[in-house]
Amino acid sequence: MKRRHLTTALAVLPTLRAARTRGVPEEVAQLDALLTLIASVDDVRVEQDRGPLAVRLVQQDAAAVLAAGGCGTDEGRRLLAELDEETVRYGICPAASGALLTVVLFLDSVDEHPLPITA
Repeated sequence: MKRRHLTTALAVLPTLRAARTRGVPEEVAQLDALLTLIASVDDVRVEQDRGPLAVRLVQQDAAAVLAAGGCGTDEGRRLLAELDEETVRYGICPAASGALLTVVLFLDSVDEHPLPITA
């Protein structure tokens, strides 16, 4: 994993936690975190499979959902549905962002419930 991707993942963690603190439902908070990653990461798999234009397309569309207030708003849900339709239609799979979300959620769980250290 590239260091800048890990830095991006670490930057998303406080945003995810802040959303929870505001009472945002967990699935919305996690989906908005994923959208933040999609909007921020130059996904190598997408670029290899579909080209740089596809990377820009999903980044811009993910950013548009977030700019509309995230997937917890009516407009955000509408834009998310459009993004989903485009990714299915064009076979775009933002795998790096999905993997980074897994990293974010793992780090979140470890920080919230530290692993026991034995001597």
